[in-house]
Amino acid sequence: VHDQDFQATVQPGLFYKDMNKTLAAYGLFFAPDPGANASIGGMLANNAAGIRTVRYGATRDNILALEVVLANGEIIRTGSRSVKQSAGYDLTHLFVGSEGTLGIITEATLKLAPIPEHFSAATAAFPTVQQAAQVVFEIIGSGLEPNALELLDELAVNIINTEPSINLPPGINLFMEFSGASETNLHERMKLVEAICHENGCKSYAKGMGREGRAQLWEARHRLFEIELRYFPGQDYLLTDSSVPISQYPKLATTTADLIEELGLTGSIVSHAGDGNLHTTIFFPKDDHQSRQNAVTLNKKIVELAISLNGTSTGEHGVGIGKAQYMPQEHGPDLTVMQNIKHTLDPKNILNPGKIFPSR
Repeated sequence: VHDQDFQATVQPGLFYKDMNKTLAAYGLFFAPDPGANASIGGMLANNAAGIRTVRYGATRDNILALEVVLANGEIIRTGSRSVKQSAGYDLTHLFVGSEGTLGIITEATLKLAPIPEHFSAATAAFPTVQQAAQVVFEIIGSGLEPNALELLDELAVNIINTEPSINLPPGINLFMEFSGASETNLHERMKLVEAICHENGCKSYAKGMGREGRAQLWEARHRLFEIELRYFPGQDYLLTDSSVPISQYPKLATTTADLIEELGLTGSIVSHAGDGNLHTTIFFPKDDHQSRQNAVTLNKKIVELAISLNGTSTGEHGVGIGKAQYMPQEHGPDLTVMQNIKHTLDPKNILNPGKIFPSR
């Protein structure tokens, strides 16, 4: 730990939650928060993000240097511990998010952030997705610097309310968290947040959540998928993950809600709304082939809409095999450049073959 430089150099098998427990003694933490107790190597390979991306960025935004083993066995070191780096090509960020297709990351130097002195969390309930999404847009546009802005639709709220420690009001809910060095500054920002919520038809606003209540809320949010699996026992599911510029988030959210209804599907909308990243989890019986096909159709329509809005087919879950078919549509001619880079670094195609690029 290089605490005076707000950095740590770690190996990929370390779990980020374990690392943050150690870093707490220095008053520091690694900000990307994907929810699951991911390893640093997994976070790097997938450019993991999560609830704090709106404030701190994704994994890629918090990496300074890497040690990487290439396909030919050569070991290279990219970047440096200097925050400002303009010497040569940015190989560090090329490997982050490459899903193990270009090299094997064996060490990383991470940027750390100070643990904020003061936190404030609030929840707000709205009648419609459009109203909640508009609040997200206005909070970002007002420069209020949220740590997290999470949107849960009515089904997700009903499901999360099955947890004994959670009692959210019915409707579309926003989870909001802010932090700062001064309670006074934080209080003033929260007053503006509350005003924005009420101006957009908020029907219930809960503020001043204590440390314990805030911890319970985020714990339940992180465990929502696990809770959903219990709520729909024995059913299959399909997850979606698309992201758009924040100005287009209201359109993506409202259109997705309409599509779920039009296709007769059962599923929740849960999104990292502050950075324009929207997820749905669609559930259906294992033998319901029509619903399964409708879920696939929903995913295709969401991806195509996101790309048409200058967004992406995947905000944080990665391409893998499932999203490879959309890469030509999203990237066009620059996909060939990516394939050339892959061939240069891995000419025998031995590193995670079959991922990212569509089958020829």
